[in-house]
Amino acid sequence: MKKTFIILFILCNLAFAHKEKWDDNKQGWTPLILAVYNNDSKEFNKLLNKKVDVTIRAKSPSWPLNALDVAIFKNNFEAVKKLVQTGKFKSLQDYFENSCIHGNKQIVDFFISKGVNVNRYSENGHSSLMSACSSGSHEIVESLIKSGAELNHQREVDGITGLMLAAFNGDLKSVEILLKNGADKKIKDKNGERAYDYVDQIYLRLNVTEETKKKLKQLLE
Repeated sequence: MKKTFIILFILCNLAFAHKEKWDDNKQGWTPLILAVYNNDSKEFNKLLNKKVDVTIRAKSPSWPLNALDVAIFKNNFEAVKKLVQTGKFKSLQDYFENSCIHGNKQIVDFFISKGVNVNRYSENGHSSLMSACSSGSHEIVESLIKSGAELNHQREVDGITGLMLAAFNGDLKSVEILLKNGADKKIKDKNGERAYDYVDQIYLRLNVTEETKKKLKQLLE
């Protein structure tokens, strides 16, 4: 099976898509963004009390982040909650979808409680559940399923499902959760491959043991 579509998915949708890491260049970061990044709650609260503009984005062309983006990247739940409570963010959907990639269940659950759509798909059919399956966060996978995420949705561009991505990452726990809740292991992508076949595509750098691969294949055969 060609890995082209999977590689494109990782490059285009995960936080590590850029050559430059998101926090390599802090030039143009506002005092509020820096307070969030440094987990400086005293400075953060002081700035909020001064009614600073929480939506301002850093001027970096690669990563034009604002304080809420950084709070999600840093898994700073208290900052996320207080920033959202300012009411200055008109839509939380994109932030929610980013939080599904970055792996903090508390933040994901908070956005869900605010009424975001767990089944909004990108133009090529990418979903929040697929993001969670790609990032290896089985807790977020479980939260999304409990909130009504469609288990067997296939991305339009390549026919990939969340189950296939979980298998591709060697994420045994997420695979178990998906199957337990009704994910269809017989679905094929546009290359005619099932989730079972993705186990053989796992990258060596993920250090997935042969025992785990064996268990994955047993579950997915």
